[in-house]
Amino acid sequence: MLPRIDYPELLLEVHARTGMFDSFTHITGSHVRRDDLDITLAALTVARSCNVGLIPVIKAGAPALTAARLIGVEKGYFHGEGIAAASARLVDKQAEIDITADWGGELVASVGRAGHQGRPGHAGDPRPPFASAVRAHQLSRVLPVQPPGTGRPPARAA
Repeated sequence: MLPRIDYPELLLEVHARTGMFDSFTHITGSHVRRDDLDITLAALTVARSCNVGLIPVIKAGAPALTAARLIGVEKGYFHGEGIAAASARLVDKQAEIDITADWGGELVASVGRAGHQGRPGHAGDPRPPFASAVRAHQLSRVLPVQPPGTGRPPARAA
């Protein structure tokens, strides 16, 4: 069993090991970094990846977690290019771990990375276009499904 850990703490630990939040640059190209930007980006990642909005991550007493700071950083730093760069950094760091080659290499962390052309699910894939939908259906019968943020227990597969 995996240890219980808060999602924001996990993101900050991953950042400490990989520097993933350093990949987020300001949309203007400025190289000035705000204090505790990693904390703000972790909060934004939680808010957006869990689809809960900003209200649950706002903390009035913490300068990195005020509503104004979260909105400002989201508009300035939290954009597609930064997310893609952070994802690429995670894949690159994963490639440095020996056992990941046994697990499938880069395919474990990312299926949307450049350089995967011709692999399953990408351009040049010999499988029919519906193959991924069929695979998703097969997995949905095995894996528990819980709508994000509902707090409901997972639905049981029939």
